[in-house]
Amino acid sequence: MKLAKLAIVLLMLTVFVGCDHPAHAGETIKPGSIISVHDGDTFTINVDGDCPNILCSKIPVRINGIDAPELRGKCEHEKSGAMDSRAYLTHLLLSAKEVELRNVHRDKYFRINAAVFVDGLDVGADMISKGFARSYGGGKRAGWCDTQ
Repeated sequence: MKLAKLAIVLLMLTVFVGCDHPAHAGETIKPGSIISVHDGDTFTINVDGDCPNILCSKIPVRINGIDAPELRGKCEHEKSGAMDSRAYLTHLLLSAKEVELRNVHRDKYFRINAAVFVDGLDVGADMISKGFARSYGGGKRAGWCDTQ
């Protein structure tokens, strides 16, 4: 039983690492459906096509290059900002005719990390310009509570 679980884990890691191979970098994915929006920079999709459910169902996506406030924030200002950010992202994604994930790769949590476009609009840049998120290039994130 333990050997079977190990084999499955190794297979999944091989697939995940293979999906992040440079040959696949820059690919565009058009989600089949948006399942849910977790917060202002993360949502969940299904990918249509000839693909096993374990790889193409309920896939978390993080918008590359932005940081949105956290729903479990440290202050009411952050929590309120997180709800506004999530509501705005939900509106963009669910009202879009076309959603594209560009420059796709996996992050350290095996989420898809990508530039997200809705009907040609760069979601990350739009959310930054409207104050729902800020630019993020990796590393330690600044807090939201002292930006009131």
